[in-house]
Amino acid sequence: MSKRKIIDDTELQKAEEESSSQPSAKIAQIFLNAAAPKIHGTWRVLTDQLMIYTPQGILHRSKIAGFDMDGTLIKTKSGRVFPLNNDDLQF
Repeated sequence: MSKRKIIDDTELQKAEEESSSQPSAKIAQIFLNAAAPKIHGTWRVLTDQLMIYTPQGILHRSKIAGFDMDGTLIKTKSGRVFPLNNDDLQF
């Protein structure tokens, strides 16, 4: 004989009702803004490997900021995470 409890349909239905009556998890505000206005822009294809997206209404500047977050563009000659000096950079 099995040691597991046999649940009939009424007990199963009651358990489902109790679980559905629990309050739902709160959703962060950032995920609720699905109806936020979309920013329109244009894509330019410069090469097979480079595409540039320009949002509509962007203010053009003479300077840009670029970041090599994963170290694929700039590495150190010494092999360290951070360069020792300006001569320790390898492009």
